[in-house]
Amino acid sequence: MKKGFTVLELLVVILVIGLLMAVLTTAVVGGTAAARSAKCLANLRNLSAAAVSAAMASGGHDYPLAGSVEWYEVVYTGSDFIRKYYETQGWIGWNSGKAYKGNDGSVRESLVEKGFPKWYRSAYDYERETKANADLTCLRRGSMWRAVNHNREVYICPEHKKAVREKLRSKLPPNWSYVMNSKFGWQARKSKGGYHGGPPNLDYGNIARPDKFLMFAELNWTKLPGCDEPKFSNEPGIDCDCVLQYGEGERIGFNHKVGRDWAAHVVFSDTHVEVIRFPKTKTAEGDLRNLTKYLCEGSDWVIENGKFKKL
Repeated sequence: MKKGFTVLELLVVILVIGLLMAVLTTAVVGGTAAARSAKCLANLRNLSAAAVSAAMASGGHDYPLAGSVEWYEVVYTGSDFIRKYYETQGWIGWNSGKAYKGNDGSVRESLVEKGFPKWYRSAYDYERETKANADLTCLRRGSMWRAVNHNREVYICPEHKKAVREKLRSKLPPNWSYVMNSKFGWQARKSKGGYHGGPPNLDYGNIARPDKFLMFAELNWTKLPGCDEPKFSNEPGIDCDCVLQYGEGERIGFNHKVGRDWAAHVVFSDTHVEVIRFPKTKTAEGDLRNLTKYLCEGSDWVIENGKFKKL
């Protein structure tokens, strides 16, 4: 009578268990990545819907600004003409405190030219406010906080949150991971003295082709084959702010895996989302910047021989 397993039988059982574990692990990891990807697309759709809602709430005129701005008006005091400066918060706020609230609700000198207010940045660092307040201040100051029902999770892609933990070794989540097209009332290089006569809003309804005009994309933080290493950090600056400054060389992020390919998540002004795959042929950094420009300006484009080409 056989009383036990042979060595060969034990090895076969171990092999089968190992194969089952490998399949199960792959399915769980893939499912988790797919869930993060789906959540990111839902976030983008919700952000674009919130921007439209905020525009309608303003009387059906102005979209939220891609970034906070300073502007001024010229006032005659009875003896002289002076400038009075004001602020308008973008979809993500900046840290101005009560700087613009003088005795008459304004100030008489440009604070931007003095290097203030300070921009918030996406990820936390030791210079930020206390943990209890830092995660909401810049979002609460932003013009879309009410439109997203005070839900901070809408501002953050789960994949980006995971990357912050792994790359920056931070246990605190980032503030946001999405960027808004700078065409929405904000320019990287403002004229000296700020904007005259009010913030440069983009009027709702004045977009000729909303299905082609990019509204939100993701911060660029994933290294792609043949492309530059992204500056993924928690230091202040253009690389981790809330504006997609395509005129300054910024591009959309390809941060999600679809099979073996990298893909970018974007949402357009008509609130529809798209997944753009990174071409399998050799693609240079400049090609991705061209694509970003086409998206931000609402141009038609195609992929030819691994290159993004404007139609």
